[in-house]
Amino acid sequence: MSKCILIVEDSVFERTLLKKVFEEEGYNVVAVATNGEMAMDMALEFVPDLITVDNLLPDVLGVDLVRDMKAEGVKAKIIMISGVNMEREIEKAKTAGADAYIVKPYERAELLGIVSSVLNKV
Repeated sequence: MSKCILIVEDSVFERTLLKKVFEEEGYNVVAVATNGEMAMDMALEFVPDLITVDNLLPDVLGVDLVRDMKAEGVKAKIIMISGVNMEREIEKAKTAGADAYIVKPYERAELLGIVSSVLNKV
């Protein structure tokens, strides 16, 4: 059974790219959210194995969304994907509950390697 993924990204280009890459690798993209409110609803409804979260969303910072998801009992692994490459922000994301942090732009192989590693972590 393929792993289910929720993509949280407000950029049409980025979410289309992520969806294409994941589906080509055999993952099941169960939903795509463009803001934090949608993301929380979809995480609770679809119970994905993995959630990718952009750090800058229209209604919330990704790090706050990750913290809120964990507080609501979301069990999915979470990967923060952001153009912000500052150690302080990476550490904040991990402290909030993100399992990994990918800096944009990234290579397809890097993305898939991190996704596989996070999903296979016990």
